[in-house]
Amino acid sequence: MFATGENEIEPLNKHGEDLSNLLEEVDELRMKTLKEILGILTPIQGVEYLATAKRIRLCLQQWGKKREQEHNSN
Repeated sequence: MFATGENEIEPLNKHGEDLSNLLEEVDELRMKTLKEILGILTPIQGVEYLATAKRIRLCLQQWGKKREQEHNSN
């Protein structure tokens, strides 16, 4: 087996930290965008938008699970 030195792990730790920071920035952008959209819409439109977005997300999750099951069964 290969010996794993501290110098070999350090870049992976840095990469993980960078990915974590990127995900935080993406979440902030997503929230900012959502707030902007909801600021443009009427309250009723905002509720309809959020409900529809949730429905789409749930459908995509179900579709992904179905595809994964089909892939695993083949």
